[in-house]
Amino acid sequence: MPRRKSGEKNKFHQALNISAFNSDPLNLSALCEKKDGTDSPELKSPVLDRSHQYEPSVVQLLDINDPLNLNHIDDPTLKPACKRKKRKRRNTGGTLTETEELACLVDHITNDSLDISINSSIVTEENVTQNTINADLSICSNKTEKHMDNEKSIEINTLSRCKRIRHNSHNKQFKFNEKNRKYRYGNYVDYNDCLRKHMVDQRLDVFRKEWFEGKNCLDVGCNTGKVTILIAKHFLPSKIVGIDIDSNLIKIAKKKTQEFSVVNRNIQKFPLSCHLTYGPILGTQLLKKSNDFPENLSFRVENIVPDSLESLQTFQPEYDCILCLNVTKWIHLNFGDVGLKSFFKKIFLLLRPGGRLFLQPQSFNSYKKKKNMLPEIWKHYSDIRFYPKDFISYLLSSEIGFARSECLTYSRKGRTGLDKPLYHLVKSYVK
Repeated sequence: MPRRKSGEKNKFHQALNISAFNSDPLNLSALCEKKDGTDSPELKSPVLDRSHQYEPSVVQLLDINDPLNLNHIDDPTLKPACKRKKRKRRNTGGTLTETEELACLVDHITNDSLDISINSSIVTEENVTQNTINADLSICSNKTEKHMDNEKSIEINTLSRCKRIRHNSHNKQFKFNEKNRKYRYGNYVDYNDCLRKHMVDQRLDVFRKEWFEGKNCLDVGCNTGKVTILIAKHFLPSKIVGIDIDSNLIKIAKKKTQEFSVVNRNIQKFPLSCHLTYGPILGTQLLKKSNDFPENLSFRVENIVPDSLESLQTFQPEYDCILCLNVTKWIHLNFGDVGLKSFFKKIFLLLRPGGRLFLQPQSFNSYKKKKNMLPEIWKHYSDIRFYPKDFISYLLSSEIGFARSECLTYSRKGRTGLDKPLYHLVKSYVK
């Protein structure tokens, strides 16, 4: 279809009489059906006729730089909103310390006193009458009294707040987990052992067989008894006793002894379930010597730390060798400096002349990981003045009485059993 020219288009609109406000803007009348070749009656659109409200206005030219005419709006309601004022918010991010509060208070009071002194000096410099001076001073004194009353109330509030802060700091209630009470003595299964599934311990490589063979030995804090079992099996002491404060660990140690002894004995007369259920079957033909494994091994539940210093007089020497491996930290945290020193004294009394003590203490840095277990442990940790670096010098002092000491090994390798120094101390033969 050919395109109409602009003149023809205007003529077409004039012929249709299209006004600014058409009564039928959607041309709905064109959709009506025609009957008998005649036009249907005129149908008007439901849209209201607002042609009488139309007022032609002068068309303003558009500004290319401001097509929306935002810069030339006279109506104040249509003007762009101004920048919002920044609200003054109260700073509640933290609280001032006692010294900071007192320093702010002192600065505030001194600044006010300086302002008052300056004002009074200015008044005196002027040549005014005595009455005006007295009036000004009375007004100033009234203001200062009110100000000082306010400052006193502020000072009382701040001091009370400081006292409350100090009181809360001294009586701070830490949130302790009660589940930690079960393992407060370090009675984890196979504590500090990277080879839990294998009956191997590298610390036994530095031990000599003559130190244990035919001797009475004691293993303090034996845990599940792995080291105790290995010494009883390979070094053949006449008797070795493993003690621990946790009865569950002693049950595991006894069961491990039964399993280890059954594996090493080729008893085919009874099924394996019988040995695992009821323990090793001991026959007279199997008992060759009294120091054979596992007859030379026993476990019992005992707290090695004495109740008081007076009870130390009841102990008699009965062991030739005592092992204390990774135990001092837990004694220290649960019984404090006094408990650890009394433990060292008891160990010395239990050793026979010429007896040996194998001591492997934990470093003080490892204490920090367990200091928040319980309130008692936190109290003992905060009161510690006897550090692991002082253990050997204390054991060699006249208060204990060991003759000599040596460090067997210290490889600094993590989780191998040799990452902590292992000391060998010997008790003198002469009392």
